[in-house]
Amino acid sequence: MGPTVIRDVVIDGDADLGVLTVPSRPVVQGTVIGPSGSPIGDTLVRAEENSLYGFVYETTTNEDGLFVLPVADVDMTWTFEPPADAELATTFVDAGPSDVLVDGRVEIAHGERITGTVTWRGEPVPYAVVDVRDAEDRLFATASSDADGVFEVRVDVTGGR
Repeated sequence: MGPTVIRDVVIDGDADLGVLTVPSRPVVQGTVIGPSGSPIGDTLVRAEENSLYGFVYETTTNEDGLFVLPVADVDMTWTFEPPADAELATTFVDAGPSDVLVDGRVEIAHGERITGTVTWRGEPVPYAVVDVRDAEDRLFATASSDADGVFEVRVDVTGGR
């Protein structure tokens, strides 16, 4: 079931809100594909509410690139993060559940590789979060460094979010 928001209720004592009908959650199902049109398995699909409670919904695609995810019926920030060995970019889409897919699919672009080592006072920083942004502060990708402070991420340099 989905969340319901009740607004403009004035309670100055006991109140009876009557019968509240909770809507069912929309279910988004689709296929994640790469630039060649091939399905991309093991892609993390993440949807974060831009309103309500900021809940996050996650799943991964199967070997055929298919995913099924029940979400709230609100605008969300969708993140599609392919496996590292796919050489594809993390992709962001700001959309509601009915607008995130184009013809039942999400296409992920080829990614340009960015690597580095996070250090502090000359020592590697393990498990640090690294955001890759452009000059306008658009987010292109987020990565974490490994135990040695090394990170690698692929980004689509034609767009961010």
